[in-house]
Amino acid sequence: MDSRGNLSLLFIPDISGFTKFVTINEINHSQHIIAELLEIIIDSDELGLTVSEIEGDAVLFYEYRKVPPVDKILTQTKKTFLAFHNHLKRYERDRVCECGACSTASQLSLKIIAHTGNITLINVKDHKKPYGPDVILVHRLLKNKIKENEYLLFTDHSFGKLKESDLESYKDWAKITGGSTSYEDLGEISYKYIPLSPLYDHVTAPEPVTPRKKISGPIVKEIYIERPPDELFELISSLELRPQWTRNLEQIDFDRRKVNRVGTEHVCVLDGKELKFETVTNDFGEDKQVYGERLMNAPLMKEVTNYFIFEARGSGTKLRVESHYFPFPVIGWLFKPFFKSAMAKNLENLLDSLKEYSEKGC
Repeated sequence: MDSRGNLSLLFIPDISGFTKFVTINEINHSQHIIAELLEIIIDSDELGLTVSEIEGDAVLFYEYRKVPPVDKILTQTKKTFLAFHNHLKRYERDRVCECGACSTASQLSLKIIAHTGNITLINVKDHKKPYGPDVILVHRLLKNKIKENEYLLFTDHSFGKLKESDLESYKDWAKITGGSTSYEDLGEISYKYIPLSPLYDHVTAPEPVTPRKKISGPIVKEIYIERPPDELFELISSLELRPQWTRNLEQIDFDRRKVNRVGTEHVCVLDGKELKFETVTNDFGEDKQVYGERLMNAPLMKEVTNYFIFEARGSGTKLRVESHYFPFPVIGWLFKPFFKSAMAKNLENLLDSLKEYSEKGC
């Protein structure tokens, strides 16, 4: 295969920052978070690049026989960086889970490697893959001596004549620094890099979520369960676990690719009735974990929100459930006594079912 004349761009955004987690919940959540971020990175592409592979926490893009101008690569870098960190800002605002993966997601970082080299394309099961020494080099460059956590690295071979004066339109964030790293079989590779930390000034903080209204006299039920609050919170907030402890739950539909958070919607079929829920949260005092669900199609009521409030008690949890309801005018108030009686019974059955499942084998 002759790669002469096949000068192409290789472009790898790489996510880092997750530590190693122990629990299955943390591993699952980290996988979901990374998958969302990889989709964000791919969707941010405006150069018309081709995705060769998803490689763990990175995406290998290429542009065959074409190298975009440096300014286009810088614009792409900025767009990808901002899309990545704006998403993390929204995730931090909306998350309800306190596991290691979810609570540290906002600390994830992004580095980008850009390299121009001669490549060929090989077919593997009708899938074209870039091939050649430069593909090896661009992956080696992911390991380097740069001390910054977030940067755009580009090889001297790619943009060796680039000067500060070429970055006039990007001077508010693009400052070039030189460096090199020695690699076995490749020797000393020189490169330049631009720290991306100045781009944080362009990251947009999302509007805070407005807490839902609470009433002064909600329906309240409490129970003690011999399980730690974190484990109980995981059991209740993980929608995939809901069928294991909810009686008469015939079906639950939700987006299994994403971690449950504020705004997540799911549909439960209970006793033949389709109920639509939205995940919410609220403030019930310091040091209290809270998980809430708003029933979006409550019968007779304009709005019903149930909050699960977790407090550590010895080796277990005091679980308090509050149901805050808002009747429709006139007809809602007429059926209010019936609704309160039915909801109180439903909450009792729910807590009994949860306690029975949670303490099984304890």
